[in-house]
Amino acid sequence: MIFTPGQTVTVLDTTHKPAGDGIVLVFNPEIQRCDVLFQYPGRAKPESIPIPTHRLIPQPSSNFVH
Repeated sequence: MIFTPGQTVTVLDTTHKPAGDGIVLVFNPEIQRCDVLFQYPGRAKPESIPIPTHRLIPQPSSNFVH
């Protein structure tokens, strides 16, 4: 799966349950990982965190053309 910067994704925790939404900052296809802007519950600001792509679910794009 290919991810693009600015794409909204649902982040799954290590047990593969939804942890919240994030925004892809960088996609590295060679290692199947994205840097995602994600705000942990209880934290004041979002952080850039590396997440394996198998723990990301792409959200439907509002720019989808039929």
